Amino acid sequence: MRRRAYFWRVAVLAAAVVAAGGAWPAAGLAAAGPTVLGTIGGLQGPIAVAVDPSANRLYVLTFWGPARDRTEAGLAILDASSQASLATVPGLGWNPGGLAVDPAAHRAYVLDGFSGELSTIDTTRNQRLHGAPSGINQAGALALNAASGRLYAIGALPDVVGVLDAGTAKLLARVSRPDILGGIDVNPNTNRVYVATSTGGHLAVIDGAANTLVADVPLHAVGTAGPAIDLTTNRVFVGAWDRVAVVDGASNAVVSSSDPLGQRLKALAFDGGLQHLYATFGSNQLAILDTTGDGPPTLITSVSLPGAGGSLAVNPSSHQVYVVLDGNANAVAVVQDVEARPPPRTAAAPAPSGDPIQGTLSIDAGRLTDSQTVELHLAAQTADGAAVTQMHVWDDASDSSWIDYADTLSWDLSETEGQKIIHASFQDEQGRVSATIDANITFCPAGLPTAPAEGTVLDPLGCPQASDAAP
Repeated sequence: MRRRAYFWRVAVLAAAVVAAGGAWPAAGLAAAGPTVLGTIGGLQGPIAVAVDPSANRLYVLTFWGPARDRTEAGLAILDASSQASLATVPGLGWNPGGLAVDPAAHRAYVLDGFSGELSTIDTTRNQRLHGAPSGINQAGALALNAASGRLYAIGALPDVVGVLDAGTAKLLARVSRPDILGGIDVNPNTNRVYVATSTGGHLAVIDGAANTLVADVPLHAVGTAGPAIDLTTNRVFVGAWDRVAVVDGASNAVVSSSDPLGQRLKALAFDGGLQHLYATFGSNQLAILDTTGDGPPTLITSVSLPGAGGSLAVNPSSHQVYVVLDGNANAVAVVQDVEARPPPRTAAAPAPSGDPIQGTLSIDAGRLTDSQTVELHLAAQTADGAAVTQMHVWDDASDSSWIDYADTLSWDLSETEGQKIIHASFQDEQGRVSATIDANITFCPAGLPTAPAEGTVLDPLGCPQASDAAP
């Protein structure tokens, strides 16, 4: 069952900078590597952050406004250099779900998940201009295409992407995608909208001109994060459990993926100037990955945050990364990034030509089964004799993450009837990862007949069903 949490907190919204030694480091100081400069405190219940680099402003959406006795969200507006509080805009709903900023139009948009109301804020006067119903139920993430004047909102019950006119908040269209929807981002150059599905493990691609779903890119992972877009190369980065998958925006296909980070990714952001991708993961880690060239994203380093990191945003002018700290931290961490590239790889032996690991995957039940639990048979070996130590198995409903290599594994299929595709990959002691291999089976929960009876046919998925017509 879908879980929707409504948070009830009482707090004062007052930005306060906490840094080592009690002073914020001067802007532009050289650093040997990415550094946590400090935290912006006093932000009770921060949930989203956005940056306006042209105005040098930082926007933090919180569950509560400045009055203790008001059950309302607020938008904190800060100077991005000094982190000094400039203003707070109250009255933005009871359960804010999304934040988007249009620097050119000097507007910020906040979508309330409780009422579906869209608030429009004038960021020059720091005032709420108006609110209007969006028609989106249980609204979540929000993304803006400033070029077309369209806002895209994640909604639930049913699961849709709502297309809104940014000027009037009028609902123009609903694009259905039957899955729990997660993050959303827009490429204004191609007018494509990208939505990560949080349970199905796909990246949905929407044509912003026709408001139709044009592609559904499988990521072969249950948990997703992002997406984040490189506008220059038309690449889309999306978290696929503990890896970053790279989707080519022209072909809508996964072209590469990073090495596993070991724990599920939470959120992504991208700095086009440095060609660095940022990912929050684990209990308090921020990964910084290099995305230059045609290869997969490569880890440069991981930075320990002063709390559990959630959503994040990048200032491409200063190369500062702002990370919302989840839980009771009530703060945003500020990380200063620098120009950096990963060190060259060193390996015990050069990888042989082709895939260094060859693996097989089969299912003991054969082509059809009426049992929800099946046994997988796996085998893998390397061309140079290195030991295979880990394996990763997943389908559209479950994900084993990386576990110790074994030649058998009990696997529970999802309960719905139909074909199930199970994927596997392997890793050896040198850290090399195999290509993905697949096996499929059709689950028929109603049972399989011992022999075809008259009037029984196989449907396109392979399960027997009674025919309504005589043969």
